Amino acid sequence: MRHNKYKYESKGLLRDGLLFLILFPLVMGGGAWALGLTNHSVVFGLSAIYLVDLLLLAWLFLVTWDKTVMIGDKAMGFSSRLFYQEYIPRDITQITLLANQKGREFLRIRTNNKYYYLDDQYQPWESLLTDVERFAKECNIASNLVD
Repeated sequence: MRHNKYKYESKGLLRDGLLFLILFPLVMGGGAWALGLTNHSVVFGLSAIYLVDLLLLAWLFLVTWDKTVMIGDKAMGFSSRLFYQEYIPRDITQITLLANQKGREFLRIRTNNKYYYLDDQYQPWESLLTDVERFAKECNIASNLVD
């Protein structure tokens, strides 16, 4: 498949996750210590919360690590380190450009059994929108991007 690749920028997610992992023990542990809540059940509970958060952030990092969208002439592919899925035009039922309350745009790509959401973390965003519009037009996919 000849394609254009658009890579997900997960640097902000990584930075925020590391900041949380550093600050959580300092703030929560410091708060528990300042309030005199240093018994084993409180320490064990805070440790369990920290471990669950660490596992969730690790899973989120694995999912977003090397995440890309590829748009070709006859297919659209989604990949990361954990999965790869390619869709031909008949599998894609709708492509919609939406915006949230803050005005940030995102694409919702509906396939036969799944939704994919793409936002401006995929770089370069403007080229991605142009390629998705071209793909929708050439493949006759229902979309609000097509005139």
